[in-house]
Amino acid sequence: MNVRFDDAPELWDLRARIQRGITRLFARARSAGAIRADVTAEDLLFITLANAGVVAATRDVAPDAWRRNVGLYLDAFRPVHTTELPAPPLTVRQLADVVRPRDAG
Repeated sequence: MNVRFDDAPELWDLRARIQRGITRLFARARSAGAIRADVTAEDLLFITLANAGVVAATRDVAPDAWRRNVGLYLDAFRPVHTTELPAPPLTVRQLADVVRPRDAG
C-alpha cells in the first residue's frame, strides 16, 4: 500500500482499486459500529506508512516491534473510549503526493 511504483505505472490502477475496496470496507465497518466514526481509509494508509518506519527503525534490534505498533493502531480504531482527534486525516491528494513518484526535475 505504501510502496512507490516509479518504474511500474500500470500498478497505479491496481492501487486505486485496492483503495476503493478499503474505502468500501471502512464504510461497512463504520455502519456496523466496528470502528470509530472518524477513522478514514486514508488513516489506514497513513498508519501503514508510519509502521513501515517502525519496521525500518527496529529491524535489527527488535524485529517484531512492528507487531506491538499494529496492536496499538488496531485499539485506536475501536469505537470505545474515543476522544476527538487533534487534526483531520490526510486527504487523498496528500497521501497520493507521499507515494507518487517524484519528478526528476
